[in-house]
Amino acid sequence: MLAIIVGTTTLSNAQDNSSLFVGKPVPVVTVKRVAKKGRATSKARPRAKVARVPLLAVQLRLLKLKEDGTAVETNPMSQFHANDRLRLSVKANQDGYLTIVRQSSPDGDGQILFPTSLLNDGANYITANKEFVVPSNCPANVRAADCAYVIPEAAGTQIFTVIFSRDLILDLPENAKTATGEIRAQLIKDIESNSIKQLEIKPGASPYAILVLNTNREDNEEIFTRFGVTSNGPSPLKK
Repeated sequence: MLAIIVGTTTLSNAQDNSSLFVGKPVPVVTVKRVAKKGRATSKARPRAKVARVPLLAVQLRLLKLKEDGTAVETNPMSQFHANDRLRLSVKANQDGYLTIVRQSSPDGDGQILFPTSLLNDGANYITANKEFVVPSNCPANVRAADCAYVIPEAAGTQIFTVIFSRDLILDLPENAKTATGEIRAQLIKDIESNSIKQLEIKPGASPYAILVLNTNREDNEEIFTRFGVTSNGPSPLKK
């Protein structure tokens, strides 16, 4: 079972249907530019203090692999079991900086899943509406069915954190030289404490996709969302 942990708010009724980002109309609104400590301003951003832009949004999809390596979008509320193989798809509606982290517990140090040297030339700056699936582009000696996150034998929850920001967060890696890296749990908590909590969850562009929006016009700089994939241990259908 996948549980999204974010704040909630009410979205403005104003819609611009010409702005079809991540498969769903996202409001185009006037937002203020907020200078934050530990941020490096993206050169691609306009210099104006306010701008008419879509609200920040990221779409999440959970993919489950079959024995032949075929990835199928799965219901995030499904029951998962040991040795299930999963991938995570993330797509943002604007250019910016993406980081994906996995932890075994909220207090455990995290494994950096993106940026990775296997994707996007190892950089965490991404362009709007481009889907990134982790893991993918695994080495040739890895079977397609094994290019995935394998649910462990023990029951429990793996925590995934997705951070998307208009500007570079200096405490996070901008480039990856290796496939994976480590990040301290306290740093993740510090970034979360400085991020806006006014988020809304909506249906995405496909049956099981989840759309997370930052609906705060006063601080529309980033999205920080954490969720867990929960396993019930070994499948009752397998001995």
